Amino acid sequence: MQDVRAGQDIHLHHEEHHHYPAEQTKIEIIPDVDIGHLANPTTALIGRITELAQLTEAIKNPNKRLAIIVAAGGIGKSALTDEWLQQIAQENYYGKARVFGWSFYSQGSHSTFTNSQPFFSAVLPFLSITEIPKDEIEKARLLAMCLQQQPCLLILDGLEPLQYAENLQAMSGELQDSALKEFIACFRRAAGKSFVLISSRQPLVELKKWQPEHYLSLDLKTLPHQDGADLLHALGVTGKSAERQAISQDLNGHALSLVLMGHLLSEHHQGDCRYANELPPLTSAHGDSDAEKDSRHALRVLDYYDSLQDAASRCFLQLLGLFDRPMNAAEKVVLIANANHAEPLRSLTAIQWQAVEQRLEKSGLLLGKKGTFERLEWDTHPIIRAYFGEKLKENYPENFKQAHFVFLIFIKNCLKKSLENIFPNP
Repeated sequence: MQDVRAGQDIHLHHEEHHHYPAEQTKIEIIPDVDIGHLANPTTALIGRITELAQLTEAIKNPNKRLAIIVAAGGIGKSALTDEWLQQIAQENYYGKARVFGWSFYSQGSHSTFTNSQPFFSAVLPFLSITEIPKDEIEKARLLAMCLQQQPCLLILDGLEPLQYAENLQAMSGELQDSALKEFIACFRRAAGKSFVLISSRQPLVELKKWQPEHYLSLDLKTLPHQDGADLLHALGVTGKSAERQAISQDLNGHALSLVLMGHLLSEHHQGDCRYANELPPLTSAHGDSDAEKDSRHALRVLDYYDSLQDAASRCFLQLLGLFDRPMNAAEKVVLIANANHAEPLRSLTAIQWQAVEQRLEKSGLLLGKKGTFERLEWDTHPIIRAYFGEKLKENYPENFKQAHFVFLIFIKNCLKKSLENIFPNP
């Protein structure tokens, strides 16, 4: 009887195989994704249909291995990257088994050097590398080899802090970080199924060695004024399309400026576009270099916004301006407890703090928290951060110095504790 039942089982299995072709039972690989290190966009993307299509065609093209988005600050690099990632997620990232994103974003100032060590320390374990070399160059070569062996999507956002400044003509745009420079060189020579997306405020000199058919370069411009009008409308600004287009024209289609203006009009003027006429004119204080010609419009809007802030919100934004990166919870506690400038913040209750954060988020001056858990860091767009940092330095120079001193003492104590953990007293 057991043999008969076994024969019947085999026969039934054969019938099932006949009725269900292999392609219908194929298991689709779910990608392993870590993009929590990327910068949040200030708002959802409007327009950029052509650029989105070009990026998608590039990742689908087996000859393309890299794409770079080049644009000045506030043009919308992060929004474009975020929207593109959302779109290709619907297609399981076109076969990329692992997706990893990292942001080197800072204020865009080349006076503060950022290196790639934290990036390599995070990406290699994500790729299941357990034996990580100590030498940074070897880490770079190992990463390139990993991307050659497995299909991955790597996003490197805000690369400009690791590049030489544009005013250094002999090295303009060249990577000053030797490990990342080595990775780009090795990845160019290592054909595989992986794809790298880079964004920066300036072109990458190292790409001159690449064959044009192997990479895509997107030079992102300011928004067309119809898209600018649509962005304002999405943010709650009323009025005729021509009136909103006029605002976009006044702000030169600069995405961040339009976002800030949209929030300002919605929050303080019920979305009435006529109040945009109250915006102060451009002056030399807003900058006059080619690099600043678009972002200076954001400073005009921030001047307007700053005059409308309550003391607690303005104080917090100025403390946030001390950093060239997000402020974490420990740093926030130390600054509020010890920085003289933080006096208006010390008496706030948890509910009042929440109200400040919600108000700043609604204004577009504070990026929303990631995930549903308790907020662990506070950040804003680098242009906004730099603006309020300069206001603190200009208007309260002694508070500025004292707050920096508080932070340096905090860092010193952290290093001391780390060394004590590594080398405990006998």
